Amino acid sequence: MQSEEQRLIDGLFSRLKEAESRSASRDASAEERIAGHIKEQPFAPYYMAQTILIQEAAIKQLNDRIQALESQVTQLQAAKPSSGGFLSGLFGGGQSRGSDPIPGATAELRASGLAQQRRLYGRRAANGGRRRGRRSVGQYVDQYV
Repeated sequence: MQSEEQRLIDGLFSRLKEAESRSASRDASAEERIAGHIKEQPFAPYYMAQTILIQEAAIKQLNDRIQALESQVTQLQAAKPSSGGFLSGLFGGGQSRGSDPIPGATAELRASGLAQQRRLYGRRAANGGRRRGRRSVGQYVDQYV
């Protein structure tokens, strides 16, 4: 066992001891049931401690990730200019949409749409500029999704 693991185990049992001293009386039937399980599974406390420590580490990682994402959101909101109001876009006061005709469209989606258009127009050029035959629903969906 490594010293970090010893520290984690000692910290867990220290917190359990503190919780025990601060808690009200325990539920007798729950305590009896737990004691019965521990008699049947004497190594259960080992696996319970392992599970608790793993879950605590996962919660810490998730909390760190949430804080990082919240920080990114705050930074993005601070960097986003004001739109100027509900009607400002009609009179030139709003932000232009630039090259992103579909809000939220990713570069990958735009690229796949361009590839689909190239295939479609490339086929038309090969057919003398005319489309032959009918298109299936799937072809329409592929073009616009």
